Amino acid sequence: MNKMVFSLFNKVAGVSTLLIILCLYGCKEKTLEQVVVTPRGTPLLIKDTLVYDEVAQSFTLQLHADSVADAKLTFRLYDGDSLIMENSDGLFQGVSPMEEGYYVELQAEWNDTTIVTPQLHVSNFVVPREPVEQLSADELQQLINQKKVRLSDNPHFAQDVKVSVVESQYSLTSLAEVIQYIELGVWKSVEVKDVTYDENNIITSFVLKPIGEASPIDEDDDLY
Repeated sequence: MNKMVFSLFNKVAGVSTLLIILCLYGCKEKTLEQVVVTPRGTPLLIKDTLVYDEVAQSFTLQLHADSVADAKLTFRLYDGDSLIMENSDGLFQGVSPMEEGYYVELQAEWNDTTIVTPQLHVSNFVVPREPVEQLSADELQQLINQKKVRLSDNPHFAQDVKVSVVESQYSLTSLAEVIQYIELGVWKSVEVKDVTYDENNIITSFVLKPIGEASPIDEDDDLY
């Protein structure tokens, strides 16, 4: 009798062990299959070209996302730290002009995880300018040397105009700094070497060469 019970116990234990092994193997195979069928990459936020509506005097911004299969998406638009719009399709309409631009981010949410992309700075929310008469390099040079030009009230300059200096011991990147160096006598004058215009004759960048540059000043002197 004891032998029969022992034999039956061995058979049951053997069947249970086999079922456990098959279950583990099947579960493992299912997990591997899921990984292969639904791969997951790092979400990528992509910005389209801005469109300006002259009637509404506002912009439309379209965002897209990559590597977000099967995810619930939330696109967000920020003014600094303030959230001003969010949606699921990445289409933002009625965005007001803003020289400083905006920040956008994407939240991709799956059943087991949520990923928020780093914020992306979006610029060029600037109302298109009307064409102007081209300001020549000689005219620009004269205005700078006479210290009569300011970007804030001059329609000939783009708001983000780029200033470059060549053949100098100093590295300047703004017109205000150039004017200040002339006023302080560090430079006697400047020569305009090159000017770049956009399709409306607005100056987007120019290159200057200082004339009569003084020796480097002490670090204690305040040019700024």
